[in-house]
Amino acid sequence: MLGKLKKLKDQNNEYMYPITVSDAVYVDPETSLKTKLSELDNKIGVPNSYIIELDQWNIKNDGTESAATTKGINDALSWALSKAYNHVLLPNGTYALKIDPNGVAIHMQSGLHFEMMSECILQLEGNSSPNYRVIDFQQIKHAKISGGTIVGDKATHQYEMYVKFVRGGVNADGSLNDNPNFIRSEVIDRYANPGLLANFRLWSIPGITATKYSFYQYKDTVSKDSFVNFRDNGEFAPAAPTGRGWFDTIDKDNKMVFLIDITSSPLTDDQISQISAKVDNSYYTHEGGYGIGILSSNYIEVQGIEISNCTGDGILTGIGVHYDDPSQYTQELMGQHIYILDCHIHHCRRQGISLCGPNDVFVANNTIHHIGFADDGVTSDFRNGTAPMFGIDVESMVGESNIPYKSIYLNQDGLETNYRIYIYNNYIHHNSRGHFVNADGTHITLQNNTFEAYNVGGG
Repeated sequence: MLGKLKKLKDQNNEYMYPITVSDAVYVDPETSLKTKLSELDNKIGVPNSYIIELDQWNIKNDGTESAATTKGINDALSWALSKAYNHVLLPNGTYALKIDPNGVAIHMQSGLHFEMMSECILQLEGNSSPNYRVIDFQQIKHAKISGGTIVGDKATHQYEMYVKFVRGGVNADGSLNDNPNFIRSEVIDRYANPGLLANFRLWSIPGITATKYSFYQYKDTVSKDSFVNFRDNGEFAPAAPTGRGWFDTIDKDNKMVFLIDITSSPLTDDQISQISAKVDNSYYTHEGGYGIGILSSNYIEVQGIEISNCTGDGILTGIGVHYDDPSQYTQELMGQHIYILDCHIHHCRRQGISLCGPNDVFVANNTIHHIGFADDGVTSDFRNGTAPMFGIDVESMVGESNIPYKSIYLNQDGLETNYRIYIYNNYIHHNSRGHFVNADGTHITLQNNTFEAYNVGGG
């Protein structure tokens, strides 16, 4: 294997545990972890390797051209699978990545081992989306990712935007007018901030007594010919915490103008020119930015990867589907057989690892530290930390969904979620709020882990 193997060390830089998983470690009374991993490798198949040819796919490994590089990596993975390659290697270098409108950079595929070579860095470009996944496993089977480094956009993330206003109104047909009793915003571009504006909130403006605003939405340009629709019942944040959405998809509805009636609180031209109104997302914590997201997937291995500086979690396992009809959920869609091994996760805003639904999950030989902290190991403000800020959190939240879940505590049958989770040989230290919490996991094995408390005033 050419990828980088992360070895578990303590704060004195000494190895704490073996870097390989022993035959003596069992996931059940009959099967060792080594056997399980061998079974996964067999499902992927005998390695047939392809080293991505960067020039062929228009990929840059010097940290430039994020859009072309992201597309090139995804295209190379798809092509490799179509040609019966099941082991794809990304050469050394720094790769700037850009998320798509769904918040995903790299889409993993079933039956594939994607390996990053030892000095490979995936650097997420700064964005404004409350939710993203640098590497996305969405209903994937029998796949593995290993080696290299993933760096989130915590330092460059945009949590809010500010808009200017001019005097004038908007007609019912979407055309603009010069009505002095109204102010309207500059044109807001959904393409520029797709995640931030997905469920937007306009904040109240000092000096304006109106309790509501209107918003007009368009396709590509602001004119009556491109007008889509409007609403006149928007309520200002933070008094109104819920956001507003768009009338259509981003390709059909991507420009917007806010309109406010100032009849009851007239403003001078100078006062209008000074307005800088805050716009953010109703999911204002932006805590859904993950280095690796594993959703409704089965038989997945994540091995030997360094993950840092995500706006949310380093790794999240979860349930990635919703049905109005609860009978449509299946046990497979809950996810199962996830292996997270030998990873180094640090300085993410929300969690190191969140285990949010899948069963038969094995977390071993990982180092997780400084969750919720800046690089200095001391600063823990909004840009660097958002609750809960734990090393590992076991919490499915199925009680707030319509999933018919099994609970031995409530004496109800249904689908298993967060059953049989094994957490071994991890070094978890210096996290802002804590190291491990189990909210609703069943049959949890916690063994031979080292937890170190954070010392106030030091990293």
